[in-house]
Amino acid sequence: GAGGSGDRRDRPRRQDPRDGTLTRTAHDLGHATWKRPVLRPETARPGKPWAVSCGPRMPRTSMWGFYGVGMDIPRLRDRLIEIDYTTDSVLERIGDAGQAGLHRNCTLPADVTLAGADDPLATLIRMFLLRQQVPSGVAERAFGGCFLDVVAQGIIAVDGGSARAVVELRPYASPDDGASGWLVSDLTPGLDGIVEPTRPDYVLGASPASLTLAEITMRGHVGRALDLGTGCGGQSYHLSRHADRVVATDLNPRALRLARL
Repeated sequence: GAGGSGDRRDRPRRQDPRDGTLTRTAHDLGHATWKRPVLRPETARPGKPWAVSCGPRMPRTSMWGFYGVGMDIPRLRDRLIEIDYTTDSVLERIGDAGQAGLHRNCTLPADVTLAGADDPLATLIRMFLLRQQVPSGVAERAFGGCFLDVVAQGIIAVDGGSARAVVELRPYASPDDGASGWLVSDLTPGLDGIVEPTRPDYVLGASPASLTLAEITMRGHVGRALDLGTGCGGQSYHLSRHADRVVATDLNPRALRLARL
């Protein structure tokens, strides 16, 4: 529960599909350590936004912008809930084979399972978990009224008639304390054998180390909690379940921008 018993031995266990062992851990989709650099045009420079080309009404996309500032985040959250972009729904949609493939950094099984579907849930799976480009019209239908926001904030990029993920927007859920939502981090490296250099201000997603920390943290109720070095904000999700107030800090300004989402 939200308060927790304070004794992690009482927490439910689940089988880790990577090695068959029973673990106490938060739900994750695929291998938590895959992270990949942001893809950006060669012309992008700090402080120099680049324009996306999808008609005259499309906003300019700054790859170095303040993620979440001026954005209607509750509206985006409501849209993700509306299309059921959640851990359980994604796992059900890609199946055991798709999940096993992602643990091997291979997107093919999940892609085969989706069987060409382009409904909103399948579209977000393709963009953020399988790293596929989709037609811009399909992406706009998936995000609905949030489409211009996610382009302007640099969450996705539109180039001509195609849209792709710039950062990783991944569902997150914990079966033991109920912490759930979405983590925003840099894209997974090594997916399908493609390796690219990481950027200096790279933001890691939910890693094995962060999951272990979440498992061993005592969950007694506290008035205030400090998430020191928050990264993508995963620990703050858990802390918010048993702390009245959570303060998250990081030396990497971009991590704070992503965690704000």
